[in-house]
Amino acid sequence: MRKLQRQFDKWIYDRNNKHPYWVIADEDEEGDKIYGVCFNTEAFVYWLNDVKFVKRKKVERLIDKPADPLKKKLRF
Repeated sequence: MRKLQRQFDKWIYDRNNKHPYWVIADEDEEGDKIYGVCFNTEAFVYWLNDVKFVKRKKVERLIDKPADPLKKKLRF
């Protein structure tokens, strides 16, 4: 799980990747936009389904309440 989280972090902060989580954070003196990212757990699920495992059927989804106690957690 930690390996996936590191891969996700590398992907989401790579300015070459076109994803919906880029936001304009500021503008410099020349008028160039400075970007940042704004995301939540939905972004991780998006990355798993549409980037990492794109050739498979959807592998993950968000749930409100797990049926069983959680064994592992990822924190963002």
